Amino acid sequence: MRRLFYIPLLRMFCQWGRHFFWLSAACVAWANPSHANAQVPMTVYSNSEPLYRPYVAGRLAAGNQRTLGDGRLFLPLAQTSNSLLFADIRAQLDDSQNYEGNWGLGGRFLREDGWIYGGYGYYDSRWTTHGNQFNQMTLGIEAMSVMYEVRMNGYLPDTNVHYFEGSGGTGPATATLVGNQLFVVTPGNQFEVAYYGADVEAGALLMSWGENQDIEWRGFAGAYHFDSDEAEAITGPRLRTELRLFDLKSLGEGSRVTLGAEYQWDEVRDDQYFLSANVRIPFGPGSRKLNPLQRRMVDRVVRDVDIVSNVGGSQTKMEEAVYADTGDQIGEVTTVTGSDAEEMINAASADQLIIVQGKAGDYSHLVTPAAGVHLLGGGGAMTVKGKQSGTVAQYTAPGDAPELNANIKITNDNVTIEHLTQNGTIDIEDAQHVTIDNTTAGRVYIDGKDNSVLISSSHITATGFDNGVRMNAGELTIRDSVIESPGSNGINLFANSNSEQLTLNLQNSRIVAKQGFFINADSVSSSNLTIVDNYIEGKNWGVLFGGSSGDHHVTMHGNTLIGPDPVYTGSATVRIEQASLDAFASDNGVKASDFNLGKGMFFFDNPPAALPLWP
Repeated sequence: MRRLFYIPLLRMFCQWGRHFFWLSAACVAWANPSHANAQVPMTVYSNSEPLYRPYVAGRLAAGNQRTLGDGRLFLPLAQTSNSLLFADIRAQLDDSQNYEGNWGLGGRFLREDGWIYGGYGYYDSRWTTHGNQFNQMTLGIEAMSVMYEVRMNGYLPDTNVHYFEGSGGTGPATATLVGNQLFVVTPGNQFEVAYYGADVEAGALLMSWGENQDIEWRGFAGAYHFDSDEAEAITGPRLRTELRLFDLKSLGEGSRVTLGAEYQWDEVRDDQYFLSANVRIPFGPGSRKLNPLQRRMVDRVVRDVDIVSNVGGSQTKMEEAVYADTGDQIGEVTTVTGSDAEEMINAASADQLIIVQGKAGDYSHLVTPAAGVHLLGGGGAMTVKGKQSGTVAQYTAPGDAPELNANIKITNDNVTIEHLTQNGTIDIEDAQHVTIDNTTAGRVYIDGKDNSVLISSSHITATGFDNGVRMNAGELTIRDSVIESPGSNGINLFANSNSEQLTLNLQNSRIVAKQGFFINADSVSSSNLTIVDNYIEGKNWGVLFGGSSGDHHVTMHGNTLIGPDPVYTGSATVRIEQASLDAFASDNGVKASDFNLGKGMFFFDNPPAALPLWP
């Protein structure tokens, strides 16, 4: 769309520019006709040597926001005493590592009324501090006399949006370790774009003195407007002044030293001011002294010093990481490996993230993590989020996953075990909010009255006559996991007193054991059992609702039950959602006739079983 805008912009530039220059020239000539016309000595020169010589020039400008320097080469290509075709080549750099080159071609014509009319065009290339390159066409027209001058420039850059390296807003947030702290890094969509626009300026000779008026003081006032579809418009005034010294003896005829001051302001870039010094040295044949009007034929073309660009979008953001599930602060990150790892884990303070690295056999002593400790095996991934933004990211721990032959005893709250291979027992006792995720373990035993445990995406492989998962009270959620116990129960729920309660949520898991699922309710007041979308296989039975005094509230459907007795009730009381035993059996892929009811009783049309309060 911006390219289509360039055609009417160029047409408008030409039309308004023509009116602007003729009106400005007429006004200044009317205001002071003697100055406009008096200083036009139409001297006839010999054609043996050129009147207008090439020159090199250098400029240094120190400002409040940046310091820049440039070099220029001015080359007359064709000339008469009152016309000049020239090339203007420039190179510029600043202290922010911005670089620019300008390649220009222009023409000036000196009229008998003492006015010089000119036009020029440039091809510009700029390399910015952000590693981007922009190209631009600059077109300008000017009118100058000894006393007055007016000019107008138009800038037509390429329309590309250049995203910063590592930006673009297309990549996901990442978690990265800086020192011993974990951060979430969210890529920004920060970009840089060049502006199209225009500027105008009018100037006047304020004072001149010396032989041949070799010292001039000039003042200028102008305005600029730059715009972009992607960034805020830049509009403001510009004021500048110059003190010019001509034909210095040490530098030769045609030399020039210019001292300048410039001020501009806009809402985007705020105040900008420069103090500058410019030195010009001519070269080549010819050494004739130019009069004040002829000197204007080789004046520097005044235009914006570089392609106007600006930054838009959002910056890349780095913020502290917290645990995605709880929002709790992630403490100091520590990496442990080798023979002293267990000692370091046991000595760790609360809420630390401990990255456990190593190989089989490195760990053989009891591990007792503090409250809030997160054990993450090398190579494992965990989900975190930004503390302020809530942006979710994955953190992958460095190193290799260890194999622990040690037992882990958890008696503190908010402990997480993730991406570990553990050949012993994970023993949890009266601990809240314990998570076992993406972990291989020998056994998980949950004792005491006040527990809440989550086992997810894990593989529990018991040996001998050990239970895979055993729990006597509290809340347990198992999902997306595999539990194997060829010599005993895959899951064994039991109680030590009739005041205790069990709440289980078993979903989308696979259990293969001698007895797949055993609920021993002899000494439990009640249980809430949600058993959905699982594969449960037992050599003796699939699911056993045992005991004589327990009252089981059961939500059970979508399961595959395999075994001689897919469901065995013992003497328990079972309260289910379904309206009949046939419906209950059908919802779990078996027939009612396959049930071994024993002395148990089924009650139908009950509300769903209560789920664990956490997670």
